Amino acid sequence: MSKTSFALSVLLSIAGTSIYAGTTGIDATNTTLNATARESKFVGARAESQYQGKDYITELRWSDIVDTPRWNADVKPPLSIEKAEFFARHCLQQKAGLPPLPVLVPFGLESWRLSEIAIRRWFRMNIWFYEIKMVPYPNYPPVTVFVTMDGNAVAPKPKH
Repeated sequence: MSKTSFALSVLLSIAGTSIYAGTTGIDATNTTLNATARESKFVGARAESQYQGKDYITELRWSDIVDTPRWNADVKPPLSIEKAEFFARHCLQQKAGLPPLPVLVPFGLESWRLSEIAIRRWFRMNIWFYEIKMVPYPNYPPVTVFVTMDGNAVAPKPKH
C-alpha cells in the first residue's frame, strides 16, 4: 500500500488565540507527521498577553506536543483540569514571579488566579492540550499558558 502525503496550511482564530500552521507534510495513511515536521518549529497554537506593561507570546510547537499522551474524548483526559491548573500556576510563578501587591488583596495570598480554561485539539488529531488563562488580580488582563497532557507547561516569552 502506498502512502499518500499532502500539505496542510491553516490559519484559525479562536477567542483571541491564533491557532495556525505553516505548511508541513502529513502522512495520510496513518495521520502522523513525517520526520521533517517532527523536527521543525511548526507552531500549532499561539496566544498574546500583556503583563506589567510588557507584551508576551505563548507558542505551542509540534516538538512540545508530539510525544504527549493521546486522548479519546470519551474517557477522562490523561491530565486532570486541577493538575493542569497547578502546572500553569507554577510555571507563571517560576517564569514571571509573584505579582506585586499594590494593595492588600482580599482573596488571600494565592497568586495567579484562574480566569479561563479550555481543552483544545491539535487540528484533527487525537492530541489535546489545555489553554489556561490566569490573572494576577481580578479585572486584570489574562496571561496564557499552554499545558500538554503530560503536564508540560509552555510559558509566555517576551515579544521582541
